[in-house]
Amino acid sequence: MVAIAQYFGQSQALTQLKHSENGLQQAFDRLSSGERLTQSSDDTLDFQISSQLRSDIKAYRELQRGHFESVSFLQVAEGHLEEMNNVLTRIAELATQAASDTSGLDNSNGKIALDAEYQSLLEDITQINDEVRFSNVTVFGSSGSAITVNLTPDVLDATESMQVSTSSISLSSLGLATTDLTTEATASAVLEQVNIAIEQVNRQRGRLGTAAIRIMDNMDYLEQRLVNMQGQEGAIRDADIADETVQLTKYQILNQSNVSVLAQANLKAESVLQLLG
Repeated sequence: MVAIAQYFGQSQALTQLKHSENGLQQAFDRLSSGERLTQSSDDTLDFQISSQLRSDIKAYRELQRGHFESVSFLQVAEGHLEEMNNVLTRIAELATQAASDTSGLDNSNGKIALDAEYQSLLEDITQINDEVRFSNVTVFGSSGSAITVNLTPDVLDATESMQVSTSSISLSSLGLATTDLTTEATASAVLEQVNIAIEQVNRQRGRLGTAAIRIMDNMDYLEQRLVNMQGQEGAIRDADIADETVQLTKYQILNQSNVSVLAQANLKAESVLQLLG
């Protein structure tokens, strides 16, 4: 009888001690991680919802990163197109002077001097077209370049996208190859062609600007969705620090009490055995 009483007393005390230790460990885990859901067994449904939200958040962040890279690409292209526009504007000024009688006769020193600066500017155009790169991709080149931007906010149906492309701004594509300002006739031809080239560059700038606006608008939408999803995920997963602190104190007290009860149960059983002996 004593052995049975001792067994049940110790068993009950051990059960309560195990329960308090589990609660204490859970409170420690939640406080140290800041999360209410540290494993799926804490709340199977909420854990599943939270895990899906985390997966969606990662996908949105990747989508957002692609937007940042696309905008950076457009900024590089826009910056050099602005530089190109400045070069073409200066060419138009030189061609206007060379096409005028005030610059002297054909092949005069005045026109040759204007042509020298003009040829230098043509080299600048070639350099911009051939050497401007983004992530090891030539931005303009002989046929331009293109990037695809995924705009779809729905991670499960990532099908909506847009393609952003640049066009070549080579001397050939601008119609300025093998030209000069040494005569009034050639200068007049350059002046006519450079105005067309300026319009061509401005159209490209306008197209890229429109694409940048659309991408940045979508970035704002993605950012808002991210904030909302992070808020939802945090509400589900984050621990209530105040409540967990109370739970920690509670289970610390229970744990100490259960250890004491177990010790008393063992001591009581030993005392009874001594009396019977």
